[in-house]
This record gives sequence, C-alpha cells and structure tokens, in this order.
Amino acid sequence: MPKAMGTAIVVGASSGIGKAIAEQLVAGGWKVGLTSRKLENLAETIARLGEGAAAKAIDLDDPEGARSGLAAFADELGGVDLWILNAGTGILNRDFAWEPERQTIATNVMGFAAMTDVAVHHCIARGEGRIVRISSVAKKRGTPSPPATADRRHSCRSISIGCAPVPAPQSAQGQRNGGRARLYRYAAATVR
Repeated sequence: MPKAMGTAIVVGASSGIGKAIAEQLVAGGWKVGLTSRKLENLAETIARLGEGAAAKAIDLDDPEGARSGLAAFADELGGVDLWILNAGTGILNRDFAWEPERQTIATNVMGFAAMTDVAVHHCIARGEGRIVRISSVAKKRGTPSPPATADRRHSCRSISIGCAPVPAPQSAQGQRNGGRARLYRYAAATVR
C-alpha cells in the first residue's frame, strides 16, 4: 500500500456526513480511523474501505471512557493529523420531557467536550494537527424536536472558540515546520 496522505479520525462515522467524509478521505489516500457507538454499525463500511480504514467503538454517553478510548485509538493509528468531530444524538421530544433532553445534553455537550479535549491535547503534544467540528443551523435557530440540539450546537461553538488555530512559528528560513504552510498549534485553555 502506498504511503498515506495523513491519518484522520472521524468520530461519528457510521452514517451521514461522518461516513461520507471517511469515504472521501480514504479515496484521497488518507489512513482513516472510524468511530461509532457500536462496531457493527461500521462493519460494512470498513469491509468496503479495506486497508485504508480501521474502526473502534467510542460511546459518547460515557465521556471518560470516550476520552481514554479515543486517545488509545489515536496512538494505535500512529498519531492523527486530522480530527473530524461529528458525533452526536437527537431524540424526538415534542413533549419537552426532561429525560430525552438530559440524555441529549449529556451526550452532545459532555461527549463533544471529551472529544475536543482529546483532539486538542493530541495536537499540542504533536505540535501540529487540524480539528474540524461538524455543527448545524440549530445553533442559530432552535427547533422543537429535539430542543436540546440547539443548546448542543451553541456549546460546540463555545468549546471550539477556545481551540481557534494559532499559526505555527516560522523557522529561521521563513518556512513553517518544513515548508508546510498551514499547520496549527491549538490553545487548550478553555477546554480543560
């Protein structure tokens, strides 16, 4: 197999946008780690993508377990250049019952913060990396089902602002880290 373009992790890759991003990355020559709550949700995609993809079960309902599992997966892949933070949940809740709201907030806010924490600290330790978060228009305009989704999207934005990219320092020759012009270090102050 030829050398990969880089290594990426796509959190929430079992369907939709996450699955499509993972497929495009593998097609573009990237080595990609795909995550989902359950490995069986990724089985068909992994079989189709072949050697360019690996899978791990990461359940955001358990933020501490998700943090340790995601960090271990990054190590198993030999380091990560690109993080796609896409996972979340939405429960139809037209009656505004508390339990579906609590579960949505716990998964989407605490789980998102846990993913971001791992990605940011991984990038800091490596001195480079990129983090992409997937959000929606719900951060601008809430909907009745599920109401907590808008809160999650606002939280995602707030957490991500603390991870805004800072250009990597230039070397004495005026190039950034060996001539790669768009590498970033991430400030983690607001995600600790």
